[in-house]
Amino acid sequence: MANSETEIVNSALAKVGEDSITDLTENRKAARVSARQYPLMRDALIRRYRWNFAIRRVTLSPEAATPAFGFTNQFLVPSDNIRVLGIFDEDELQQNYTASRIPYKVEGNKILTDDDTLPLFYLARITDVALFDPLFSEALAWFLAIDLAIPLTTVRKLREDAVIGFKKAVLAAKRADAIEGSPEVIESSEWLDSRHAGFTPFRPGPIVF
Repeated sequence: MANSETEIVNSALAKVGEDSITDLTENRKAARVSARQYPLMRDALIRRYRWNFAIRRVTLSPEAATPAFGFTNQFLVPSDNIRVLGIFDEDELQQNYTASRIPYKVEGNKILTDDDTLPLFYLARITDVALFDPLFSEALAWFLAIDLAIPLTTVRKLREDAVIGFKKAVLAAKRADAIEGSPEVIESSEWLDSRHAGFTPFRPGPIVF
């Protein structure tokens, strides 16, 4: 498990053939570029997949202002929100993150819905490296390596190798995440059931995205 941002950055630098840095404030091109790109790539990777370590839940109250039309209430997303996953639906037997019959829309930093309260699942911006899953840290190092390869090296193959390394690392991380906890189950509609007669109306198994 990485103990600091610098360790993750050094792992990324090693993957593109660059020397390690001692600190992100170091006056070297590798440090300056890494300090700029690291938080961008971290947030992008958190948003890209549903990581267990980044999932948060909160119950929001509506704002005094209401939408111009279409919905009754609007809610301000949490300040650390990276991606809205869904609304808790007490009618969902599996208590899924993403399967809900409650209509809502995300518009800017607002969530619009007709409910008076909003029990929300979301992905948070996690900056504390100690909270990262070890496999996420490795995937992030590869993800950052792809980005750093362009300004730090002219060897095209290093970036191509980083892309391959990232795909393998993120797949391993997603698989590990998917088998922790009860799998989500999406219930098909009656229309879908009629289209797939003879098949089960449920689609069990871990949902990886």
